[in-house]
Amino acid sequence: MTRIRSLTINPLLRRVMVFIGIFVVITGVSGPRIISGHIMFRDGFALYGGIGKALIFSAVAFILLVRHNKQELRMGAWSRAQLWWAGASILLFAVAWVAVTALLHDNRTAMTLGFAHAGLLGSLVAAAVACFGIATIRELWRVYRRELLISVGLGALFYVFLTLVYALWRPLAAIVHRVEHTRISEVNPQRLSQPRSKHFPC
Repeated sequence: MTRIRSLTINPLLRRVMVFIGIFVVITGVSGPRIISGHIMFRDGFALYGGIGKALIFSAVAFILLVRHNKQELRMGAWSRAQLWWAGASILLFAVAWVAVTALLHDNRTAMTLGFAHAGLLGSLVAAAVACFGIATIRELWRVYRRELLISVGLGALFYVFLTLVYALWRPLAAIVHRVEHTRISEVNPQRLSQPRSKHFPC
């Protein structure tokens, strides 16, 4: 049983690695343009940072959970349809590239925003289908449905926690700054009235 399981999971891991490579290429090419163009927060691309971390968390949780599932996974064979999905991924990424270029030139409309976000997300979804295939995705859902739902739920909780941490960062920093200011004023009131350059020489 162990031998059969090792033979069936290795092709899956190879496809996972291919998808991770494509994911890194897409995000690595588009990310620097969005960040350097100062449109990440303005146009809603900042959400993808937290979502990406949550997806990685979900993937790690899924890998740990499937180790306890003894069912056999039947991988679907490579098909020509997956090449069409790969082409769709490239086309959608090109659409996103053109839309992001328009946003960088201050051509900010509902259409360009929609094409930019839909193109990026669609290119990743199409790449996933190109790597795994419809048959394998259905088989993954049949065999690992429970593990997938648990890992997605854990990823969602991780995203909520991450969002709360980011949201509370500034209030907590302000509280720490206020407490430190009060402590200094009680210990050495003259220190606060002295020029800043005397304490922090440059």
